[in-house]
Amino acid sequence: MKNKFMKSFSCSPSPVGRQMGIWVTVGGNFNTNEHVLKSRNFDQSLLIYCVDGAGTYTLGETVYEIGKGDIFHVPAHFTHGYASDPDVGWNIKWLHFGGSYAGDLIRIAGFSAVQPVRKIGAGGPVNNSFDNLLSALSGKKINYGIDATKAFLNILIELIKISGGHDSKKNLTEMVSAESVNLVSAAKKAGYSKFHFSKLFKKSTGISPWTYALGLKIDRAKEMLMNSDVSIKEVAITVGVNDPNYFSRLFAKHAGMPPSRYRQLMSER
Repeated sequence: MKNKFMKSFSCSPSPVGRQMGIWVTVGGNFNTNEHVLKSRNFDQSLLIYCVDGAGTYTLGETVYEIGKGDIFHVPAHFTHGYASDPDVGWNIKWLHFGGSYAGDLIRIAGFSAVQPVRKIGAGGPVNNSFDNLLSALSGKKINYGIDATKAFLNILIELIKISGGHDSKKNLTEMVSAESVNLVSAAKKAGYSKFHFSKLFKKSTGISPWTYALGLKIDRAKEMLMNSDVSIKEVAITVGVNDPNYFSRLFAKHAGMPPSRYRQLMSER
């Protein structure tokens, strides 16, 4: 493959992005035939656009063939992997993102853990918006975080336009929320027994429904902890954990630090 390169640019969530519930933390462009990532699990979601070449994307136990003009979504906390074709390679543009509003727009655009790949064609507005996003991140001018968020919003809006009347299959992840306390109600909504629902969920996503629900709780807690006026006890109760001490242990296990330390770090940014 000619002109091989791998570059990425980071960005801290801006206060505006936090208020809006949408932000970009990393973006990049990889043009290579030596790109292999296996069994990864991130606390933020990814959106990856293949502008040329080919490769594979694995989510849970499902493997998707990726080609020119395909865009795929990697949900947060899901075990996944992807790799460029070793013979032809691929040219991908990608970003890591967070925020509840961003998650809503991704779902409206038709992405889910059951249907994470869309064929949108190469070039066009989505490609241009990716270029604008990467330009903002690499330039790091004043308000570059807001400019990156604007470009990301444009990407999502274009994907929603493309999806149109997209009729997606039943999305098992939509049956589980941060408020979920057991699998009975989620399985009932999906039309399965508790055992069958759990089995299908793990096969599609690579994690259990409870692990997914816990990830949603932690994500929601992180967003609330950015607000210094909300006590840790209030955060715990809001995400469905009545014991603040138990909540702190859960948070530390999944975030790598107690909620008080996380709040301190985010206030210093």
